[in-house]
Amino acid sequence: MFKFFAPKVLKLLIIISLVLAFLVLGNLYTYNRLTAEKPIAQLTFAPVSNQEFDATLRLGNFCEESIYRIYGDEWRIDSQFLKWKSWATLFGLNAMYRIDRLSGRYSNIDDENTKNN
Repeated sequence: MFKFFAPKVLKLLIIISLVLAFLVLGNLYTYNRLTAEKPIAQLTFAPVSNQEFDATLRLGNFCEESIYRIYGDEWRIDSQFLKWKSWATLFGLNAMYRIDRLSGRYSNIDDENTKNN
């Protein structure tokens, strides 16, 4: 009886392992390599009106730029970094990053709650 189920269980474990490996590697692909400790973005602001700015964001090699409208008094960039242990770099795993979001916010909580942007 076990001889009949053993190959099926082994095949199932192999398939599950491959799917998990594919999911992990697929997620790592969404990060950019940070091979040296160098700037990863350039951000400049141009005022449009009171508490309103056009933010120009250049990523990577700084050639392609994106312009975003930012509202408020402050700004924030959300990102994720993967920094490996020193032994992992021996296998070619460099530090990586992913920029998630650029957002603005108001210093005054009443402005944050009442202004529609």
